[in-house]
Order: sequence, then structure tokens, then C-alpha cells
Amino acid sequence: MIDIHCRILPGIDDGPKTMEQSLAIARSLAAQGYRHVIATPHAMDGIYNADPVNVYAKTTEVNQVLRHAEINLTVYPGAEYPLGPELLDMDLVTLNKSRYLLVELPFNQPIPPYATDIFFQLQARGLVPILAHPERCGGILESPLLVREYAELGVLMQANVASFYGRYGSRAKKLVDTWAVRNLIHFLATDCHRPLKYNLAQLKQFYDDSWLDRLSSINPRSVINDYEFRPGPPAESKPRTSFSEALGALFTRRFR
Repeated sequence: MIDIHCRILPGIDDGPKTMEQSLAIARSLAAQGYRHVIATPHAMDGIYNADPVNVYAKTTEVNQVLRHAEINLTVYPGAEYPLGPELLDMDLVTLNKSRYLLVELPFNQPIPPYATDIFFQLQARGLVPILAHPERCGGILESPLLVREYAELGVLMQANVASFYGRYGSRAKKLVDTWAVRNLIHFLATDCHRPLKYNLAQLKQFYDDSWLDRLSSINPRSVINDYEFRPGPPAESKPRTSFSEALGALFTRRFR
């Protein structure tokens, strides 16, 4: 499996502080079946400003330590950028030096009025925006149809694994389940800041293997290899029983 959004580089942002903590994250990912990870530290967000030179150097260092520790995982360079006009004039760290750029919207502020225009301008420069965890964005929670609108403009969507387990609240959980069955999620990533604690095998009880394989292996492979990726159109079908609802029903039957 391939994780396209992960805080695994030490000492850059709010992810691991030490190499040993990075190794703990790596071991947890390898144990779940991940073999490739794109490091995506915060860049130019006003707090953690990962610069390209540091990202590339840390990525090389982590890979050397992983090989020495015999952990079957390869790390690639990347970054996560707040969506803003400044991106148009920056030396950007795309995902493994590909055409794909990971961006995020504000968590607790309205969606910037220029968001759609910036998406267009990034695309005009040959970049493909991937919107990180839209289910965590307050503006999206208030106007979830924006995800379909952005997807129809060619923006790709990445949801967090933890969202399916209720880590960010019931509204986010309901949204990712709805988007999943309507083909509005293109990548499933961990956004790990600490070792991954969720058992991905549990998702296979509620989503078929092909769904998990597509979002965690097939689609991310296009990013790693800089292939063109064209997702299918959003579906109009009624969402099936959500992961959270099915899990709740399971517990209800078990403890009734």
C-alpha cells in the first residue's frame, strides 16, 4: 500500500520530533501493509515552514535509517501547503517531484473566496491539486457539495483513515462514508503524526477489497510514478449503510 500524506520526517513540524519516533511510525505503517510513504510536512503555513532543501535531506536520512533498521518502507519527498495565492510564485515540493500537489483548506475559517481561482491557476501551471482531508475543513462541513464542485473541476480528494473511525467527529465520519460510495474520494491516507493505531483490515468488513486497494494502492501509484490519473465521474447512487452505522449495529447486536 501507498500512503500519500504522512508526517514521518523528524524535527520539521508537529509530527515526530526524533528519528526514533519516525521509526515508530514507520514500523506501524509497515505492519499494516504500507510499503511506500510520501512525507508531507507542513510548508509555508506560518508556523511550520518546511523548505525544499530540508525536506529532501530529511527524506534521504530517514530512508538510510529505515534500511539500517531493516524496515520494509520507502519514503518519498512531499509537503502540504495551505491553499493561497503565494503558491503561484513558490518553489514547491510536489509529491515525489510529480505533477501532484497536496493542499489544504483552513480548518476553522471560511473557505477563501479565491479557492476556485487558485485551483484553476495551479492547473494552468501543469499541477494537479489534491485536497487533503476536506472532511476536516469547517467550510466544507457547512457546504459539503463543494467537494463535488471541486472534483468536477479536476481537484482530487484525499480522506484520512481516522475519519472512518470517528476521530474527527460524527459529521466528518458521515461525509467520508457518503463521498466514498459516490466516488468522491480518490485517495485514503493516514496523515500520521504518531504511530498508526487503526486496523485497516476492519475497513474490509464494510468496504470491499477493491475499494481499499483502489484508494490505497492503485490511485496512489499514479502519484508516486507521476502518471496521469483520471477518476471516474461522481456517482449519484444512494449511500449504503455507513461504516460507523454498521459498526454500531454490530456492537448493538453483540451486547443486546
